[in-house]
Amino acid sequence: MVMLGACWVLDGQASQAVPLLEQGIAMNPYAYWAEVGLYYSALGHHQLGDDEAASAVIELLQQQVPESQSAARAQIIAAQIAGADVETAEADYELEVVAATQLQSALAAVAAADVAPAIELLDAVIESYPGSGAALRARESKGTLLIYDHQLSEGMAEFLLILEQIGRTHPAARIVANSKLQLAAGYFETLMLPPEELAMIEPAESEQARSLCQQVLELEQASPLQVARAELMIIETYHWQKCWPDTVEAAQAYIAGYDPVQFRREVATAHMLAGESLHMMGQPGPAMPHFQWIISEYSLDEEIWPRLHNLARTYYWVFDILYQAQAPLDQVLEAGYAVLENFPGTRGAQLVENALAFIEEHGWPNP
Repeated sequence: MVMLGACWVLDGQASQAVPLLEQGIAMNPYAYWAEVGLYYSALGHHQLGDDEAASAVIELLQQQVPESQSAARAQIIAAQIAGADVETAEADYELEVVAATQLQSALAAVAAADVAPAIELLDAVIESYPGSGAALRARESKGTLLIYDHQLSEGMAEFLLILEQIGRTHPAARIVANSKLQLAAGYFETLMLPPEELAMIEPAESEQARSLCQQVLELEQASPLQVARAELMIIETYHWQKCWPDTVEAAQAYIAGYDPVQFRREVATAHMLAGESLHMMGQPGPAMPHFQWIISEYSLDEEIWPRLHNLARTYYWVFDILYQAQAPLDQVLEAGYAVLENFPGTRGAQLVENALAFIEEHGWPNP
């Protein structure tokens, strides 16, 4: 719809284009094509002589996606409306296009998870075009990549710089919402350290993560996925703090409130958190359906989150529930072999091996 509307604007059919563009934008106001649609909507209104409406659309672009090429391009229209220096606005946009082209090369390295070369290319964009939207997008990608690579402090520093640059001037921007969410992710990852290091984390770190997530929830322009991820991370901080009742209550509300098709991996994670917490509270019966939901939803060649072993955890907890309940031996063995065969080398497989060795040595009360 946006592409067709853009073609009509370029063909001089703005009166036909603008309503179609507005419909397309409304279908997914958080998508890249919504940014493009807003630009052509502003251009269409300008062509129709409705500069007040055009200015309102340009302002919306600046509020939501100030780092986008569309926002930079719209400044040409703004200059035309204001009778200002159009040539400067055009030159700024051309520079933005050059910066964006260089950014694409860096993003190719990011997609390949080639950390060192990607960081070098992203830094080149940031240093060469410091005032551009592409530099902000490069900083965002750099921060995400560093956190993904477990360089937490370095990655979080990038998002703090973004917030320093535009957090106050553009509080409703998509990149501001994402920066807060990624900062929360950085704080959250500190809660996934080994136990001896985890014990050194102050409770304030969890509170900081929850505070950042809550700020995302309160942002009007945060996308549904950003809201879903922020709310899920709040639940995860309760889980890592071993606040089992709080985790269960929040996870069950999450499961009831989110569409498992649209938010498949988020809902699966909530099931895992609820199941683990219930099991830790000594309620294996209510815990089991949460793990079974994940097993029925995900095939063995899938993973809920890349590079994590959530399926291995899920299959292990099924085994552990049966083992602790002293279920019939054939059920316990079946669950144990499922872990050993499908997830060898994981911590769950090691625990299953220990449990099966104990059974072989001491027998089983429920053959």
